[in-house]
Amino acid sequence: MKKIVAVLLIIVISSGMSNTVYANNIDSVAAQQTLIKFGYNPDVVASLSETELNDYAQTILENPESIEIENGNVTTDNIEFIEEFLTTPETELIDSGMDKAEIEEVQKELEDLKEMSKEDLHVSNVEYAVLQEALECTPENAPEKLEENDTVTSSGTISTSKMSFSLTVVNKSTKTQPVYDISNSFTWKKSFLSFGNSDKIGMAWSGDFNNRYNYSNLTYGIRDARTGGWFNNKLSKQTASTKTSPNKGLIFSFSQSKNKSGSFWRVKSGTVKTQLFQTKKRGTSRKVVTQYAHAKPGAKSVSISGSGVSVVIGAYNDHSAEKTKNITN
Repeated sequence: MKKIVAVLLIIVISSGMSNTVYANNIDSVAAQQTLIKFGYNPDVVASLSETELNDYAQTILENPESIEIENGNVTTDNIEFIEEFLTTPETELIDSGMDKAEIEEVQKELEDLKEMSKEDLHVSNVEYAVLQEALECTPENAPEKLEENDTVTSSGTISTSKMSFSLTVVNKSTKTQPVYDISNSFTWKKSFLSFGNSDKIGMAWSGDFNNRYNYSNLTYGIRDARTGGWFNNKLSKQTASTKTSPNKGLIFSFSQSKNKSGSFWRVKSGTVKTQLFQTKKRGTSRKVVTQYAHAKPGAKSVSISGSGVSVVIGAYNDHSAEKTKNITN
């Protein structure tokens, strides 16, 4: 009888070990499918690192009640940027945050665009006409504003660029201590034209939570002018700076572009993360909010509200809608 029991125990233990190994080593394709089925934006999922994919997928498989997500997006108008850039004196562009090398790079890109045909760019007649009109702008013939009939839909490959992001809240609380991992992962499916400023991701929270373990992992790419997308080159493992408003919020800030070996790289995707915690549970419902701000020339500051639970975004920033999740302190 003892031998039979021993054999059964070995079978049970081996089975448990087998399941654990499988959970810890879920392949990337299965992990991506798990996240998409759970509700993550597919474009964001495609840009996540192997570690992030595995961590989120494992949490969903083992404890789906502990993880919540919220998807958002930002759309920026490249035609408007072209008009503003070409009609703004260089001194004002420098005052807005661009340096001379960046200004020269944009000028080169716009000259290249001007030389490309409709077929080169794979755009419609309407979009090509609007683009060429914008490229002819000068300080002497600056348009008063972008005409309504000049607006091109987001399906255009040149006129607009769209960024998608997913807010993730993972509840890691114990019986005595509230703990939450808060992360925001984003990806620009099509590259934006503007650069020289800093984009920002703001996180604000109520309940006097402390925060720790600030983390960022950003990837930069080179823009493909013919498609509005990206070449395969990557500049990985870049980081963001942080500015904390104690017990209220946090701003992650990162450059829109980097000049490496004579090439200009634009931010393509990334994840920023922090952990909220308190030393003692109170059992009161609180909230966390996040927003992405994409700076345009002359962009004003992004900060955490001193009176409410919100991210305050100044003028000349294209930004996402506010995304909110409830947490308990």
